[in-house]
Amino acid sequence: MDLIEGLDQCWRGIDSVVRSLRPDQLSLPTPCGDWNVRDLLAHLGGAESFFQRLPQPEPPDDWVNPYTGLDFVTGQGVAARRGWSIEEITAEIKVASTAQLDMLRSLSPDGWQGETVGPMGPTTMAELARIRTFDVFTHLLDLRAALDLPLDPTDEPLAAATAAGWVIERSGWGAVKQARLPDGSRVRLDLTGPGARRCDVVVDGNRGSVTEPSTEACENSIEGQAVAYLLLATGRTGPAEKLGLPTPRGPLAESLLANYRLFG
Repeated sequence: MDLIEGLDQCWRGIDSVVRSLRPDQLSLPTPCGDWNVRDLLAHLGGAESFFQRLPQPEPPDDWVNPYTGLDFVTGQGVAARRGWSIEEITAEIKVASTAQLDMLRSLSPDGWQGETVGPMGPTTMAELARIRTFDVFTHLLDLRAALDLPLDPTDEPLAAATAAGWVIERSGWGAVKQARLPDGSRVRLDLTGPGARRCDVVVDGNRGSVTEPSTEACENSIEGQAVAYLLLATGRTGPAEKLGLPTPRGPLAESLLANYRLFG
C-alpha cells in the first residue's frame, strides 16, 4: 500500500540522515522556529511514540511552556527529552516508527476507516497516516535543509506525493480563510513532480474547494513543483527557493501563494 510504503520511505530517509550526523551538527538551526537538529529529532521520535501510545517522559518541573495550541504539545515533548542522549533520541525514533509501520500493516480494509484521534481531533486511521506522512516528510526535508543536503523529492516519491496532496487538498481553506479571495475566484494549480496535480482552487458561496480543472481558460494560475508548493504553504521559503519557487500568474494566484499557510 502506497501510504505504508511512503511512511517507510520517510523513516528510511531519516535513518540515513541520522547515520551521517556528526556531533557538531546537532546544534544547527532548522526551518522549525527555535528547534535545532537535536530538537527536531526529539520531536520526530516523541510525536510518533505519542501516537503509538508508548510511555511519555515528563518535562522538567521548572520548565514553562511558551507555546499555545498544537505547538504546546509538541514543545512539551521536545522539552521532556532535553536531558536525553542522542542515542536515546534516535533509539526512540526506531522503536516508534517500527511500531507505527507494524500497526498499519496489520490493519484490515475496515480498520483503515476506523476512528482514532489525530493532531487536529477525531479522524480515521487512513487520514492519520496521511497527516503523519505530511509531518514526517516535511521534517525530513527540514533536516536535509539544516545539514545543507540535497532536497530531491524523487528520493521519497510516494511520501512526497502523499504529503503534497494533503497540502493541495487544503488550498480551498487557505483561499478563503487566509488569502481571503472573493467569491467567484478561481486559481489553476499546475504542479509537477511527485504529487503532480492539475486542479482548480475555487471560492463559491464563500466556501473554498479544490475541483477538477475547468475547460475554460483561467487568468490566475500557479505553476511549479508540488513539493515546493508544500514548502511554501508550511512557511519554508528558504527550502522552497532551493527547489525553485512556484510561479504565480494573476493577482488571485499571487495572493493565494503569499498567504496560504498551514498551522500559521
